[in-house]
Amino acid sequence: MGKDLKGRELGTYLSQRKDGRYQARFTNRFGERIETKSKSLKEVKEWLKEERAKDDLKVNAKHCTDTFEVWYFRWKNMAFVDLAPNTQEQYEWIYNNCIAPSLKNIRVVDITEFTLDSFFQTLKKKYSDKTIDNARRKRKDFSQMKYWR
Repeated sequence: MGKDLKGRELGTYLSQRKDGRYQARFTNRFGERIETKSKSLKEVKEWLKEERAKDDLKVNAKHCTDTFEVWYFRWKNMAFVDLAPNTQEQYEWIYNNCIAPSLKNIRVVDITEFTLDSFFQTLKKKYSDKTIDNARRKRKDFSQMKYWR
């Protein structure tokens, strides 16, 4: 429980700084310490209530700066353990020739269904239907990791 400058209890996660501003801090479900500061105690309490509710309802998203390429290699290390060598080669070919040229530098959190749909439209111009179907299957594998929302 934090206190204000006069020594009164403010409540859990709340405190008052020496410059008179109020602050609220707590650790969310991802282990990130988030905080806000304001001159108004009411604003700080409202912010804290909203953020804690988002955290409890699991509405908040983790701040992620990983690109698709980083995410792919992380996924590959987990998924390639039980795959046959030919399947691994096929996955690598699809990634290197079809997916990587257009998606590898995009942040994972910025990839939407629209981005993927337009990506597959451009693939139709270059590759056969079977190659595109294989890439779509990989898309389902990727989206099962629930990394993007």
